[in-house]
Amino acid sequence: MTGFYYFREHATDLEPSVVAYEVFQGEANSSYNNFVQNRSPAAYGQATFELTDTLRLTTGGRLAVDKVDAQHEQLGYPDPVVQVPRVGHSASWTSFLPRVGLDYQWTPAVMAYVSIAEGSKSGGFNGRASSAEEFTQFEPEKVWAYEVGLRSEWFDKRMRVNATAFYSDYKDYQIQLNRSKIDPVTGLPVPFSFVGNVPKARVTGGECWLLTVPAAGLRLSAGPGITDGKYIEVLPGAPVKTDSQFVNAPKYTFTTSGEYSLALGSAGRLAGRVDYIHKSTIQYDYGNSPLVAQDPFGLVNARLTWQTPDPRVSIHLFGTNLSDTHYALGGLDDGPGGWLGEVIKLMGPPRQWGVGAQYRF
Repeated sequence: MTGFYYFREHATDLEPSVVAYEVFQGEANSSYNNFVQNRSPAAYGQATFELTDTLRLTTGGRLAVDKVDAQHEQLGYPDPVVQVPRVGHSASWTSFLPRVGLDYQWTPAVMAYVSIAEGSKSGGFNGRASSAEEFTQFEPEKVWAYEVGLRSEWFDKRMRVNATAFYSDYKDYQIQLNRSKIDPVTGLPVPFSFVGNVPKARVTGGECWLLTVPAAGLRLSAGPGITDGKYIEVLPGAPVKTDSQFVNAPKYTFTTSGEYSLALGSAGRLAGRVDYIHKSTIQYDYGNSPLVAQDPFGLVNARLTWQTPDPRVSIHLFGTNLSDTHYALGGLDDGPGGWLGEVIKLMGPPRQWGVGAQYRF
């Protein structure tokens, strides 16, 4: 298999920042305006070779060029006085990303595999800069991903057991920091968002998944997961340390679900499903601030679907977060070093329920 991919994007990002208008009489307000053009042509190919009746080799790669042209200016808001004149930068990166994998079919129902692949995330420029000098470039993120796994079916396909273990070795790992500081132009506090690179990091983990059909119409599944991220090498003054926990990466997760489907004869089919997911502590701040960290929590969701005799039409009743758990989806702590000193915690939705219908054309 071979192919060609081309991506082109013209983006305009206008970011008015209204900070404590009543206190600063509008003087602290500004608009970060960014005009970006991204282009990324790529060619890729992959082939699978039958080495034996049970052993297969898959190899491939992707050759890509990522080019970024960015312009930035800072104006007053709402009065568009020029605070930072428009400046522009360009950069391009060429990468070849290989992949090699082996899979072995132990039996018709059991397969094991191993794979090695390189991945990349494009670099760019920091658009929320309060000076031309701070309109800086961040580098592409590179990763070598190693994975081993097992895929299997048992008891006449009434049980499926899958397991995966992975190790990811990162170079120039990208992190995005949201804070505030003193604007050198106005002398007043302004928020900023900055993307930087951590020289070396790694992520290890694994997951298992079990699906069983113990009776006609009944499907049960469960799966634990573990993820451990570590910053191996950090630069002086970086917002993270080698013992900092990764953001948005709970160490432990567990999911389980149950679904039962019942035929109603000429009236169609009724299916009910309940899901539960549990996550351990989640850090949302690179400094691992306890003010925005999320304690372990679990969510319960449910859905009841009536598939009408017409296969194109279904009606469903659903409920999410049925235990009405209070939990956060994100957050940041701007203190004590930040000039605004704000703590923001974005909360997840409360218990919700509703009805819906679907029509398949």
